[in-house]
Amino acid sequence: MSQGKLLKSLFKKFKWKFLFLFLFTFLISYITFLIHFNLVNNLSRNQGRGYFFYLFGKYQLVEKVEGSKIYADWNKLLLILFLLYFPLKIIIRLVLDYWKKNYERKVNVYLVKKMLNYAAKNKDLMIKETGKKAYIVNKIVPEFSRQFITVPVDLFEIFVDISFTVFSLYSLINSYHLMQLVPLLFIFILVNLTWFAFFYYFFSSSRKTNLTKKSNCQNLEKFQIKTWLEEPQSSSKLRELKNLNKALDNNSQKMININFSLALYQLPELVISGISVLFLFLYYQIYCGGKGNLDWGIYFIANNLQAILLKVKKGFSLLSTISAWQENYQKIESFFD
Repeated sequence: MSQGKLLKSLFKKFKWKFLFLFLFTFLISYITFLIHFNLVNNLSRNQGRGYFFYLFGKYQLVEKVEGSKIYADWNKLLLILFLLYFPLKIIIRLVLDYWKKNYERKVNVYLVKKMLNYAAKNKDLMIKETGKKAYIVNKIVPEFSRQFITVPVDLFEIFVDISFTVFSLYSLINSYHLMQLVPLLFIFILVNLTWFAFFYYFFSSSRKTNLTKKSNCQNLEKFQIKTWLEEPQSSSKLRELKNLNKALDNNSQKMININFSLALYQLPELVISGISVLFLFLYYQIYCGGKGNLDWGIYFIANNLQAILLKVKKGFSLLSTISAWQENYQKIESFFD
């Protein structure tokens, strides 16, 4: 089978199903954005207070007006937000997850049928490496089928979420007249993206290697213990027990070093989880000179920055899944060689 032909046929067969999944993914992200955006607008002091904004306009929710101060009708607003999340978003999420599982199964069946038909027509080729080809059908194909559906949907979700968050960030900057913050925001995001990309590029392969080493150590321990327990009683068994204890101690030292390295790999997640506090600190020291008060607008901006970086982190985490997806596809193509 020519390179990429199978993948093209898969995308062609499931393109409308992907559009369906993308639509539901967009709706989930949009509902989340609506809830956050309207809460921020009505908690802040900008011109958006007293309205519920949606895709094609806005709905007035003013309880009363005293001079220049607008009071939002929180009873109606919270009811709308409640209905958006609990019945609507939950139902859409359940439907999305249900159809993702169904489409994963359809991809799996489609590939298995294609392989079995090929095997039936090429019996001589199937005699060679039968175990390897059975492993591909039973193990690789189900994993690839899940990745084939989830990876594009997850990438689309990240793109939509970041787009909505950037729009929300722009709206906050515009509403609070904080255009002077744009250089700080740009530098802040750029610096964090740079160090995160650097960290991922140089340490992702090391993390994979350490996980493999840890797994090998654990498997070796299990094998050594199993072998010792199954051996019959003999005069040499006590000596072998001492050797086993020594091996366990050596493995423990190796595991301590590996676990320390694995703990360091959590650094990006720990930093990004507190990135809003870091931004507030820098803003207060640089723009406020360490004096005065902070308002809701800066807090909301900091939360949007954190949301953007969390989504970027999710995108970087997805790179390993994409790499595994490509490897699995190559194995599936090797079935037809």
